[in-house]
Amino acid sequence: MDNVISDLVFIHIIFSMLLFIPPCFNLFALFSNKSHTRRLKMLALSAPAYYALLSVSIFSGFVVWAFIGFVVLFKIFAMVVLWFVVLVFEIIRHKKQKMTLVQGDFDKREKFFRWAKVKYICDICIFIFLGLI
Repeated sequence: MDNVISDLVFIHIIFSMLLFIPPCFNLFALFSNKSHTRRLKMLALSAPAYYALLSVSIFSGFVVWAFIGFVVLFKIFAMVVLWFVVLVFEIIRHKKQKMTLVQGDFDKREKFFRWAKVKYICDICIFIFLGLI
């Protein structure tokens, strides 16, 4: 049984490590592209992958949690809460991006891009923290 749990934890870690890719890709797109339209397209391109990886990581986490008997540990509680925080802010980013597409105001777009940069840097910091606990 311990071998099954360790294999499931390994799979969960692999899926969770893949969560670094969309924020890094988005930060690269935000810092490297000068065109607002190009930035918005790149962010829209990676959004489905980010949602899919978030879903896979929470599902694999719940499977592992079920195998260990739904024991509530600080590490598990922190993972669930921070996963929820990342998801909520990604949904907020998605809604802000849709409003930015509708509005052609240069200053509002720049404000959105600054907010998105901070959001993705925070996402990476959260994933690093979760990897360390």
